[in-house]
Amino acid sequence: MIKNGDNGIERYIGGGKIYFTLKGESVEREIGECLSANVSIEVQTAEALSHDDCMSKKVDLAVKSIGGKIEFTTQNVNAKNMAMSMLGSVESVSVKSGDKLPDGSVASKNMTIQKIKAGTTPILQGSIKFVGDSCGDKKAVLVVHNAVITPKGNFNYIADEFQKLEFSGEIMGSENGYFDEYRMDIQKQ
Repeated sequence: MIKNGDNGIERYIGGGKIYFTLKGESVEREIGECLSANVSIEVQTAEALSHDDCMSKKVDLAVKSIGGKIEFTTQNVNAKNMAMSMLGSVESVSVKSGDKLPDGSVASKNMTIQKIKAGTTPILQGSIKFVGDSCGDKKAVLVVHNAVITPKGNFNYIADEFQKLEFSGEIMGSENGYFDEYRMDIQKQ
């Protein structure tokens, strides 16, 4: 949330939701229960130095490239998020009564189980949207037009704490730029 303070100062605190749309698809899906979300813009420059004296002086600067990074963490380990963390896809497997199940037991009825097939989507490219919470005077909405996301960290299957999925990514340029931030007044009911 963005809270209006004295003397025109705005302060940001709070949470929000992250949505991801895979490139080539139209379905936007919520990542859910995000614990953190960070974005940064980066500029690489070329510098011209003068060595006329014993100490060099920077005399010119040119921008070589612009890009950015995004990172987010969720504790929602649903099948779609797990598939993203394994660069994979979710499949449905039909099992008939009497069939052997992956855990070695035998199915007592006909059922469908989910399977995450790792490595089927080695590039996770698409758009990301962060929608800030509505608790303050304004909310921030960040739209990243084109990013390539990769899993970060590992997943501990034997753990004493709830596990998290971490992602980082490169923000790529697009015809719409890199990203846009909108600041929207909260519509009070």
